[in-house]
Amino acid sequence: MKNNKEFELVHRLKRADEFEGGGKMLHAIQLYQAITHDFPDDNTAWFKLIEIYEKWIKLKLRLVS
Repeated sequence: MKNNKEFELVHRLKRADEFEGGGKMLHAIQLYQAITHDFPDDNTAWFKLIEIYEKWIKLKLRLVS
């Protein structure tokens, strides 16, 4: 049972990373948020969300300046 959960987590993280790499940030965010809901003890998706939000904030600050 644990192996199935681990496989699901790895697969979903990979898919979210593919969205992010393809520039589909909203899809990546939605998937990372779902992962944090389903796997709250795994830090990977939490850190990826932080990275995406930091990139967006920096981009917005550059556009405003």
